[in-house]
Amino acid sequence: MTLDGVDGIGFVVLAPNARRVAVVGDFNFWNARAMPCGARGRLLELFIPHAKAGDHYKFDIVGPHGHQLR
Repeated sequence: MTLDGVDGIGFVVLAPNARRVAVVGDFNFWNARAMPCGARGRLLELFIPHAKAGDHYKFDIVGPHGHQLR
């Protein structure tokens, strides 16, 4: 997608009980603190500029009791 003239990838996840969700991958050196998702109602979303199809990524989720989910 393109946001404000910048190409990238938009991520959306439904995780209403999560304490924190971040997207980690090739584009941020797998750093969970670099790109936390923002809440929009029950959805958590994040736009990552310059991310592209083929980049490796995963969601880093901290559950309601503070434990990282695998």
